[in-house]
Amino acid sequence: MTIEDIVLDRDKRGIAALRPHLPADYCDRAARVVLDNPGTAMIVTGFYIITAGATETDGPPGAVVIGDALRSIGYEVVYVTDRYSLDVMKGTAGPESRVVDFPIAGVEESRAFAKELLSEVAPSVIIGIERCGLTSEGLYRNMRGVDISEYNAKADYLFEGGI
Repeated sequence: MTIEDIVLDRDKRGIAALRPHLPADYCDRAARVVLDNPGTAMIVTGFYIITAGATETDGPPGAVVIGDALRSIGYEVVYVTDRYSLDVMKGTAGPESRVVDFPIAGVEESRAFAKELLSEVAPSVIIGIERCGLTSEGLYRNMRGVDISEYNAKADYLFEGGI
């Protein structure tokens, strides 16, 4: 059994449908991208669950596990989230960690914030974990298709720079 098999072993959301469109060793390739780019890792996480009225709780700990592993091999780590996940992220990452609150704002303000943060941090790699992404219509939707844009910072703009 490969790591890719393990990752998708208990898939209840249909994510495994994407597997035929990915290289067989997609996990190894992702790890190689990270390892080939030492320096500062920016880890973006946090997802608001509208029906719970709270942030989800698996992204921040997963981000911290990745961050701790990267720190152990010499990376600096900066976490990025928004106001809904900020307290959970800070509590999970600990007081010695840097956690950035990406504002929930319009497109231009979000792009400017992302550009400034990228310039300041100069990450060598950016990792997204348990973070909602913009749809082609410029909205954030949960797995049920409900528009949850008002609960999401447009942190996607951090990924536009080709890092």
